[in-house]
Amino acid sequence: GAVLLRHFRSRPAPATGVVRAVNREQARRIAADVRHGRFAFLGKPAVALPADLAWDEDPYGLRSWNWSLHVMAYVADLAAVSRETGDTALLERAEALVLDWIGDHPPDRADDGQHGMAWD
Repeated sequence: GAVLLRHFRSRPAPATGVVRAVNREQARRIAADVRHGRFAFLGKPAVALPADLAWDEDPYGLRSWNWSLHVMAYVADLAAVSRETGDTALLERAEALVLDWIGDHPPDRADDGQHGMAWD
């Protein structure tokens, strides 16, 4: 968490249009869900997933739902709410998710039959 916290406190502002705008109310809702292992995409109800994601979770049988899990737009929400509230546990959660994804999908194995959404 400390590394992400330093990064988000010291980084220059991203260029306009590079990072999606974060709706504060929506970000708070998403951050609360993700903090507790619940993920919601495509207007579907939030689903509780295990702490150690397999990254092939697809509770609604929709490839787009799983793709949304891999895209990790929720990391921006966790960071925005952490920045607003000072709650570093949100950055720790973001860091854990990113590191888990990297651990499960190392770049040197991108072509060896890993889950299809990982490198889409």
